[in-house]
Amino acid sequence: LGEDLFHDFALDYLHHHPPTSYTIDHLADAFPRHLADTRPDREQPEELREGWCDFICELANLELEFLQVFDGPGLEDERLPSVDALLELDDERLLSLRPVPAPCLRVFSLRYPVHGYLAAARRQEKPPMPRATVCHVAMSRWNYRVVFHDLTVTEHAVLTAIDGQRRAADLIRGDMRLPALRDLLASWTAKG
Repeated sequence: LGEDLFHDFALDYLHHHPPTSYTIDHLADAFPRHLADTRPDREQPEELREGWCDFICELANLELEFLQVFDGPGLEDERLPSVDALLELDDERLLSLRPVPAPCLRVFSLRYPVHGYLAAARRQEKPPMPRATVCHVAMSRWNYRVVFHDLTVTEHAVLTAIDGQRRAADLIRGDMRLPALRDLLASWTAKG
């Protein structure tokens, strides 16, 4: 956005969303929505909207989620299921499992690869705005570090469906076979 335009948006945000708490931890919680609601091309049909506005809104939302994952509950003090035990389960037992997502897991379908941009910016690089390309991403925290994992369309569909209620049998998508599901669950377990 540039410093001046960012300051204008930030001051306008504070005017419409003044602090209401003794802490500033949640001050920016509505900022991504504010950016979307005040984008300069909001009155235009979607096909005429500026891509950079979409990118900025998506980036702001991802950064807010990043902060919430960083500060939120994780699995660092939990004993995770053994990957070897999961791989050794017989098919019937595996299909009856009800996988539970980690409390720090977030799954996204993005219009821009903003996760790569955010990671580069956090490394103090100056990345260019990426081209629009649909990507699927999981964000989680592992050993107190927020990490991103690129997902295929199928992996995104399966991971999004994991809610602690559905059985593993209900997670199989399209032409997926049980060994592929077993491998996904084992890989995700190993990554926390």
